[in-house]
Amino acid sequence: MVVGLVALGLGGPLVGWAAAQPVSLALEMEARNWRPCELDAGSRAVKVVGESSTLQITGELPAFGASYRCPENWEGYAALSFELRVPAGFPAHTDLQVYLKDFHYYWYQVHPLREAEGKAQPLAAEKWIAVKLPLTPFNSVWQPGGHRKIWYDAWVWPKELGIRFFGQGKGSGTVEVRNLRLEDYREQETSPPSAPRPVAAAQAVPQYEKFELTWPVERYYSNPYDPEVVEVEGHFLAPSGQRITVPGFFYQGYERTRTAQGHEKLIPVGAPEWKVRFAPRETGTYRYFVTLKDMRGEAKSAEGKFETTAALQPRGLARISQQDPRYFEWENGEFLYPGIINMRDGGDQAEAQAGTYEFEEFFPRFRERGISVVRTWMAAWWAGIEWSQAYHSRYGGVGGYAQYNAWRLDYTFDLAAEHDLYLELTLGSHGQLRQDKFDAEWDYNPYSVENGGYLPAPYMFFSSARAREDMKQRYRYIVARWGYSRNLFSYDLWNEIDLSEGYSPRESAAWHQEMARYLRALDPNPHLITSHIALYWQAGDELWQLPEIQYLQSDSYWKRRDVGMNESFGKRSHYQKPFVFIEYGPQTVELPVPESRWLQEFRSGMWVSSMMPWSAPGAFWYNREWEAYRLWEFQGGMQAFWTGEERRGKGYRSTQPHLQNGEGLNVQAMMSEEAAFLYVYDFEGLGKREPSPGAGGSNRVTAHITGLQPGTYTVEFWNTLTGEITSRSEATCTERKLALPLPPVVQDLAIKIRRAG
Repeated sequence: MVVGLVALGLGGPLVGWAAAQPVSLALEMEARNWRPCELDAGSRAVKVVGESSTLQITGELPAFGASYRCPENWEGYAALSFELRVPAGFPAHTDLQVYLKDFHYYWYQVHPLREAEGKAQPLAAEKWIAVKLPLTPFNSVWQPGGHRKIWYDAWVWPKELGIRFFGQGKGSGTVEVRNLRLEDYREQETSPPSAPRPVAAAQAVPQYEKFELTWPVERYYSNPYDPEVVEVEGHFLAPSGQRITVPGFFYQGYERTRTAQGHEKLIPVGAPEWKVRFAPRETGTYRYFVTLKDMRGEAKSAEGKFETTAALQPRGLARISQQDPRYFEWENGEFLYPGIINMRDGGDQAEAQAGTYEFEEFFPRFRERGISVVRTWMAAWWAGIEWSQAYHSRYGGVGGYAQYNAWRLDYTFDLAAEHDLYLELTLGSHGQLRQDKFDAEWDYNPYSVENGGYLPAPYMFFSSARAREDMKQRYRYIVARWGYSRNLFSYDLWNEIDLSEGYSPRESAAWHQEMARYLRALDPNPHLITSHIALYWQAGDELWQLPEIQYLQSDSYWKRRDVGMNESFGKRSHYQKPFVFIEYGPQTVELPVPESRWLQEFRSGMWVSSMMPWSAPGAFWYNREWEAYRLWEFQGGMQAFWTGEERRGKGYRSTQPHLQNGEGLNVQAMMSEEAAFLYVYDFEGLGKREPSPGAGGSNRVTAHITGLQPGTYTVEFWNTLTGEITSRSEATCTERKLALPLPPVVQDLAIKIRRAG
């Protein structure tokens, strides 16, 4: 008797295999690859006997079986076959289950003996029964368990195969299995792919918003992310006549759930799809078509069209100011002085994290508190798409992208759009290129030879031509999936790249220049491109001199916040580019620190950096502490102080006023010839949430400012906590010197000085 479902649901042709495969491959009947099935308490023993390598599975009903750790790549084979024999006295209606865990440990199962109504066929004792099961893509024989993803590539590099027996009542014995093998899929497809039939999510979209096309994946591809295997593109004709081509991408859908512990868990759902995402930059009628090209040929869809209506948010993307290159502005010319915060991830464990649920919690708070840009990482534990299975099963090594994490980043971009936030997307981190200190992650890096890659050491990454091409492929996918978004503030190529192992400024600069140019040529939208240096006193110029790196970023963890920031500013002030302290706060190695330290770090870093003639206040590193210690209470005053202040073209520069009788006080200031802004503060006093009752503050302090044009000036004194003007006065500047008596300074004080008229 032959059982199994060979002819049903064989699906589409297989593309991208090696040119030749053997007719069949016998699976290894070695004891080291087999073990009693741990799922079933009745599993007793498994052994291989005889010259024919017959597998003996001994156990007791109601359930027992054996599992096989698969060392083979099953790609290219069409069927799994074996023969089995049950002993005399075995219950005739025992059910047989064959299961497979795919490359990512997703479960699929089939019951070969079951008839259409679900009843098991009788097993004839002591007779060999042949079983043959399809392995081809899109077949409906194998049913998913614990998820709803269809069988597509499940048989390629499977992790585990299982053979299990179920029965009612008692029964025991030894079942024999022989001739377990994979059988070749002989019918190689030679015809070109069929014409794509994309479906538009909408027939009209506002300017700058997402227009999305989706259609089914109809063939199996060995690597759907590699354009050398299959290349999908969207081609658009704008109302002006401009032609734009954007890469398409492979997509797997998920359902978001939350565990009892509050952790995010995504469940794959349905069949894989192709998608093209595009953001129209003109109003009017766009025409489009999509193409799909593989090793068998190229196919083109019918032409479609959609309408672009008026923009929901007409400011467009962020850009470098055309009026003053030290600042940001929107495409419509509005000044942009962004409030930035880091939210690196939704939790620092791949499994035990709230994930997008945490972003869902924080994004409304950020927007409410005046934050406009959130920096997040494509880290392995959060939104990274390329990593090794040595770290987590969701990964596929070099060139195999984690759909799980990509879906999470989709959700995050949608949240950002909902709350009018912008994401600085950090594409890589120094730890990925370290094998010792500084957050070493090299043990999990897929480019390492230890994980099946080709780089013996991290320092070889920047000089490897192969690694550059693989990174370009990753960047191509990133642009295809998220480059449409107006809520993408910038691509941040690396976090603290100078901390990578064996850092070479020359090689790093060449790498950054090549990759930034590639991103710029690939992305049809002019998103900003940056990178990030940690140790600004010894590195960074090699990157910041590159025109392709559009704005500058460094840390401020070392020394006291105000001191370190001023040292960094002094070393970079000659660059005519925007600059951001992209991370500041207590160093993690110092934690925990008392509440007073959090208050001092946040308040001083925020105000001091805002008093520098650069593009944004510093970006605090700790979003959770920002909430836990209610640090957002302090930023409202700073935001009110700067609201409406146009910095572009003013020629502001840092200055250092002298504080007469100002012992214990510090001052940070910037000025032009007709205006000055001062922040006067007692650093130790900032450690209290509010001034002590009855505190009188520093009296008889006079600020001496040099460099203003002679004349009369209006002066505003601001309460930094409430964002209100507490008093106004006038002062006279003679011989470019202005002496300004200050009211008592209890904790801190902000001051605006402008030439009258």
